[in-house]
Amino acid sequence: QFGIPKNIVMVPSDSVQSFFANNRLPDSKTSFLATYNSKENAYTFNNIAGIVNLFAHHQNGSANWGKVTLVPVEVQTVQQGTGESAVTKIIKVSHDMGLSSTKLLGNTTGANNIKISVIYSKFNGR
Repeated sequence: QFGIPKNIVMVPSDSVQSFFANNRLPDSKTSFLATYNSKENAYTFNNIAGIVNLFAHHQNGSANWGKVTLVPVEVQTVQQGTGESAVTKIIKVSHDMGLSSTKLLGNTTGANNIKISVIYSKFNGR
């Protein structure tokens, strides 16, 4: 059995490649980071209004318009300051290339099923 990804990032589907190629960080406007909560067995994305507004204002007719991709990621942080004024800052987000999996549960009545695409990598043709 695979482990559960600790962190996942949500980005517009047509921006996934540029997000990682340009070393972008989640900005809570067009990309969002969520950490796995083992007590609730869930990831929570807070206030995704920014991405909803992005789609509403930029209807480009693309096949990926209105779609997001969830990608397991590794997050590197640094702590700035000391004591109560210490702040943890994200400095890098990269693909989590470890073997992990997450099961998404949706409505089983048919019309409201979750639709997902699986993104995977091959190593040495395997």
